[in-house]
Amino acid sequence: MTEYALSVEGLYKAFGPQEQRAVERARASASRADIQRELDTLIALRDVTFSVGVGEIFMLMGLSGSGKSTLLRCLNRLHEATAGRITIDERDLTALSTEELRELRRSHVGMVFQHFGLFPQRTVRENVGFGLELRGWTTQERDARCHEVLSSVGLSEWADKRTCELSGGM
Repeated sequence: MTEYALSVEGLYKAFGPQEQRAVERARASASRADIQRELDTLIALRDVTFSVGVGEIFMLMGLSGSGKSTLLRCLNRLHEATAGRITIDERDLTALSTEELRELRRSHVGMVFQHFGLFPQRTVRENVGFGLELRGWTTQERDARCHEVLSSVGLSEWADKRTCELSGGM
């Protein structure tokens, strides 16, 4: 049996007054445009299914407006999925209590927003290590972990730069 760090099965996210009905219509092969016109509800994610193995690096790519940010927000429950299942380390994310979700976010999930949520007065390293700082890690521990993470994404050369010096994709 393959061990997965993250598994997403049949994920849907709809925005509007008739979200469940919109998912039913999407499952019945109605087009996004028809659903939006008939129900005034937008299907943002439609039957998304994938798994990420333990230790695997996974990249999400797509055109502007294709649902990347919505998917990421569903993965950490900033948006509640309309339908489907998300498991992280074999825990059903949709079934977690508020306290369990808070602990999962503290220990297993992180998200950095591209244009907001970064501290312009801090360096890239300081931004990356901010959550660890809040958790009480020493500067030496934070710097070591930040170096490891920045190296893994090819940004170690930018560690001492300000966030305004990075491109949006960085």
